Amino acid sequence: YFERSALLLPAAHATFSLQVERLIREAGNPARRAFRAPGSLLSWLDDVLNDAERRRASDFLASPLI
Repeated sequence: YFERSALLLPAAHATFSLQVERLIREAGNPARRAFRAPGSLLSWLDDVLNDAERRRASDFLASPLI
């Protein structure tokens, strides 16, 4: 079970990102969304995360690998 599922799309791959956005949209599940910016992703997840999860998500999205 999940409340929300978010995908952070790569900025450098516009065609791929458009395809993923379409795939998610066509699935028709409002609990799944794709984002191009980490801040937007975190804002959307904010009300379903507890404080520890928010910190871990922020740390992960701020890591140099992202």
